[in-house]
Amino acid sequence: MKKIILMSLMMSILLLGGVLALSPFAYKSYNLKLVQKNPFTWEEVDGGHGNVLLSHGVKNQKVEFRAHAIVLGMIPNMDYTLVYYGAEGHNDEWDYVTCISSGTTNKHGNVRLPSGVFDYSSMINDGIAQKFWVVPTMDLDCENNRFLVWAPTIYLFETETI
Repeated sequence: MKKIILMSLMMSILLLGGVLALSPFAYKSYNLKLVQKNPFTWEEVDGGHGNVLLSHGVKNQKVEFRAHAIVLGMIPNMDYTLVYYGAEGHNDEWDYVTCISSGTTNKHGNVRLPSGVFDYSSMINDGIAQKFWVVPTMDLDCENNRFLVWAPTIYLFETETI
């Protein structure tokens, strides 16, 4: 009888652990402020701004991580891309970049870049500054995970990293 109770208890713990691992509450979401910066001093300047939203949820019994951005006051009618400044095996290293999602600003320079799948779970508390930017799409080669040019006066940069 004790063996049955012990096995039932162990099964319950394993099942609960699996449910918690799939729980959206098991991971942190982020809302990172984006601003234009002076590329010589890296101080914030008046101009465009926005937010990167990193979130997660359960889809098909798996936790899915996503990122999207809201951009305000940038160049009107321009294609912009939300990027992670890095690529597999390369963090904060020129010219590596991972493109997440893209969109075109309206006549006021505003756009909501759609949600794109981006697994940031391994970045949480890894001790490495993880950077998210919004960059004109024409400055990127998303297929090869590379920057083509560096024009930071028209980029949005994070004000804090994860």
